[in-house]
Amino acid sequence: MYTYCISYDNLPGFGIEIKRKGETIVRISSVFTNEKEARKFVSLCNSLELSPIHLEYVIQDVLVSKDSMIIV
Repeated sequence: MYTYCISYDNLPGFGIEIKRKGETIVRISSVFTNEKEARKFVSLCNSLELSPIHLEYVIQDVLVSKDSMIIV
């Protein structure tokens, strides 16, 4: 099973980490600028048991839908 976590890098924003048995296997930096949004995203990924192969697509969908909502 995988665990999704917020990554606190030195870069601006909040990234996403995927851990398996305590070891980080994937890290994507600076995905969100808002920590609350990052926490919601990580919580959703964990509750849905999202497979790591889908992470990049889900991030793209979330960011695109967020931008669309701002424009409308």
